[in-house]
Amino acid sequence: MRKLRVLPYVLRILWEADRWSLCVLLTANIAACVLPLVCSRLIAAIVSLFSGGAPDAALIFRTLSLYVGLHLLTQVLSPVQEYVHQRYLDRIGAACDTLLYEKIASFPGIECFEDAVFHNRLVRARDGGGMRFLSVIDMFCAILSGLITITLSACYLIQIQWFIAVIALTALLPGTIYNFWAAYHRQDLYRSQSESSRKLKHYGALFTDPAYAREMRVLRLGSFVLDKYRTLFNTEFRRINRIRTHQSVIGIVCTFVSGLLGGAALFLYIYRAVTHTADAGSVVLYISLLPQFVNGVRAVINGVVQLKNNSYYVRNFVDFLECEPSPRPIPTHTLSEPIRSICFEGVSFRYPHSGQYALRDVSFHAASPGLIAIVGENGSGKSTLVKLLLSLFTAESGNILVNGCDICEFDLKSYHARLSAVFQSPARFSFTIAENIRIADVTRAITDEEIRAACEVADAAEPVEKMPDGYNSILGKQFSGGVEVSDGQWQKLSLARALCSNADMLVFDEASADLDPKAEFNFYQRIRTYSHDKLTFYITHRLSGTVDADLILVMDHGRLVQAGTHRELMAREGKYRELYSMQASGYESR
Repeated sequence: MRKLRVLPYVLRILWEADRWSLCVLLTANIAACVLPLVCSRLIAAIVSLFSGGAPDAALIFRTLSLYVGLHLLTQVLSPVQEYVHQRYLDRIGAACDTLLYEKIASFPGIECFEDAVFHNRLVRARDGGGMRFLSVIDMFCAILSGLITITLSACYLIQIQWFIAVIALTALLPGTIYNFWAAYHRQDLYRSQSESSRKLKHYGALFTDPAYAREMRVLRLGSFVLDKYRTLFNTEFRRINRIRTHQSVIGIVCTFVSGLLGGAALFLYIYRAVTHTADAGSVVLYISLLPQFVNGVRAVINGVVQLKNNSYYVRNFVDFLECEPSPRPIPTHTLSEPIRSICFEGVSFRYPHSGQYALRDVSFHAASPGLIAIVGENGSGKSTLVKLLLSLFTAESGNILVNGCDICEFDLKSYHARLSAVFQSPARFSFTIAENIRIADVTRAITDEEIRAACEVADAAEPVEKMPDGYNSILGKQFSGGVEVSDGQWQKLSLARALCSNADMLVFDEASADLDPKAEFNFYQRIRTYSHDKLTFYITHRLSGTVDADLILVMDHGRLVQAGTHRELMAREGKYRELYSMQASGYESR
């Protein structure tokens, strides 16, 4: 996205998120920078009234009353700004998250999640939303406030004595130039240590993340990792400290020059007051305005630098919202009838940014009802075939036909509504058990009776009913009151979810991998019973579960090398008989 298009987009999001908060925040920031300057001018006026001979009591009290009122308003503005700021932050955070989640949900397949480039863009986009958007407004307000402060302060100072004001303002130049220079170099320094910071965080995570706890102790890695941490920290500390020392020396010189010129200006103001060529109020006004002028300059400097830095992150967010997923053919109609057949015709596929084919020229035909087993060694293309079957990826070449029609012709949501899948590592939603099963079909109300019946069939009912909250128990330890269950129990609950879907086609991707032999045997028995009138595909490494399959697809290095029933494949030489005989001999040797 071009730079000129980012700011209007951000402003539109900020306006739509909460226009009331935006207007109040801008108004409050302008008032917060103007009121202190006016108060300083009133204090100077009061001092001048006292030093000008017989004071006018009525005028003094009127001026003092105005000062007190404005000062009270200044104090009240602070909590108002904080309240509006936090309220606005919540609104913007929710708006950005919604836009991001809507964009991700709009991607029909999962090609993007297999793409490291996309993943990096997603991570950067997450860093560019929420607080970054509000920071754009904060920095804009800081720049605006700084410019107002600088302008009003300079005008007041020039009104007092223009040539002394010129000296005072010139005194700020060395410090201002240094602050700009240092601010930009701080960003470069921050970026230069980003990778080493990630490494240090990773070393820290090795001690605190439960995923590393076992290996850290069994392999006695404590001292080893600590040495890596200390070495990297000391190296980075020496490098960064050299840069900081260089910047500090330059800063000392610049601020020393600024201090000399500022002191000279103050000396001249006081000299004029002593010699009665200027009133005491002018000295008071100078002393109070100069720090505000300096703060205004700093606000502009920091605002410009931070706005530039935030724009980089925000641009990542906006660019992500404008990116498009991998192109897919436009669907022409909805799949409204049951899935009766699946046919692969010369299907080939490569993952994004990969030169090697994961599938090459795969062809088969499967009809409903039917139990289709997919077998092969690791990396043979089994899971890739299932991903294409589920239309999570689009084939690079060849055709996938559903009921004789190209799968790309169907609306993807209507196709997914006709099927259900259980994976080896199912997504662990931190919902209640009942909710985890009801998401089988969010378009209809699945009853409690259906949930219990599905859990009975999936052999998941007994452990669930023993839990304190039964089917209302929250799964996972992420939230209070949640319960953790085994991998095998998760798979049984995933099977129960599939049973509640009333799908025409079922897909099991190594769904029995975490089950013990007895549970696995029962698992396949339940699949056979439930799917007697459906088209069912399942991947398995345990070939004892393929004996009763209507069709076995044998994959090897991305190719379909054999297809047939168990009896047919065992009757001839080939990969299937080799794998089956190896497993059988392994069991017999024990």
